[in-house]
Amino acid sequence: KFVGLTWIEGADKIGSNPSKTCEEEFLDLYNRHQRATTGQLLRRGLNRIDEKVGEHRPVLIHTSMIVGDSAKNWMESVELWQRDIQQGAANFAPNFDDFRLGYFGETAHIKKVTRNLLFKYPLSFTTQRLVPLPGYTWKTALSVSPAEP
Repeated sequence: KFVGLTWIEGADKIGSNPSKTCEEEFLDLYNRHQRATTGQLLRRGLNRIDEKVGEHRPVLIHTSMIVGDSAKNWMESVELWQRDIQQGAANFAPNFDDFRLGYFGETAHIKKVTRNLLFKYPLSFTTQRLVPLPGYTWKTALSVSPAEP
């Protein structure tokens, strides 16, 4: 229905209202989809920051992680830098073997992704370094994500 259309053409096609905010447009579009599929609607202003990732929607948030001696070395470098010793963080040299990829979400969703990765890409970096992180809130997941400030 929208394949090949620009954002403006798509907005025109769904009857976009120029007096609405982006949030209002998104909620309208999302709720139309939800009415047609699950019947669960999203309320304006709803804040799920303290709810567990994946509790209401099948979603995963991935994050990079440093473990082992590299994590310890990183914390020491940060402490040096915070004490205003300019060379602290610059001297941090992680061991590549200490990198991991964490996945926040519901246990069942993480297990499904893990199974698929093991089946399709058993030797990939992602598969071998995956760390399940179930039970965490959106606040925690977003606060430790390297993509967030």
